[in-house]
Amino acid sequence: DAESREWLAQLNGHGNVRTDAIRRLYELLVRVGRREVHRRGTRINGAELEDIVQQAASDATIAILRKLTAFRGDSRFTTWARDS
Repeated sequence: DAESREWLAQLNGHGNVRTDAIRRLYELLVRVGRREVHRRGTRINGAELEDIVQQAASDATIAILRKLTAFRGDSRFTTWARDS
């Protein structure tokens, strides 16, 4: 789909385009992490929880950037990234 192609183009791009795409990917993964923590009903909260969510999002962002070439387009890029 066009949105997935745009994600790939921007993440494989250069300069501010790439930087902005990485920031948006990270923010998406932070939101996913927060929802998952809420869904699981964890006992951790506050600053500790936010630190864990942000670290997980950072790790996931790096992992996704390393395997961009593995994206085949079988699903939307955001779905693939979330499930990676």
